[in-house]
Amino acid sequence: MNHPIALSVAFLVFANSALATESNSLLSTEGPLALKQTQAPELFKQCSRRAPKPQTRLWFPILWEPTAANVKALETQLEKYISTVDSSISGAPAKGQLYRGQYAGFMRGDVRYIYAAYVPARIAVSLKDAVPSGNAIQFCDGGNHFWGIVYNTATGQFSELEVNGR
Repeated sequence: MNHPIALSVAFLVFANSALATESNSLLSTEGPLALKQTQAPELFKQCSRRAPKPQTRLWFPILWEPTAANVKALETQLEKYISTVDSSISGAPAKGQLYRGQYAGFMRGDVRYIYAAYVPARIAVSLKDAVPSGNAIQFCDGGNHFWGIVYNTATGQFSELEVNGR
């Protein structure tokens, strides 16, 4: 049975911080991090931030696998959305970082949502030996350098922005 590794990495955030390029990019050009469909339920078990609650059937979450087009639509709108979030509030993601995300689709009623969980791109690179490719990444602590957000695929709206330690 595969278990995600929960890490406390506050010290790594500052040692490996990745500064965004001059174009104020939010997401790394390296693209999303792999997430095996069997690991998707684990992405909803974050240890130092709230994660969304998918609809369940017989205690099992109803999940679906986002397509590349679903992820592209989310990522295209995400930078604009995050630029509207007041960076002075404690619930805002850290600015000046490039991020990579893992994406899990879930249902609420008849609506498809995507839970996007982000880690600094430099941290993601350093995890390749600690977290097998495709496993859900969970970080304990690390503050607003680690965050998640929900995307409604029908409306293109974002909600439930949460950062670690909040």
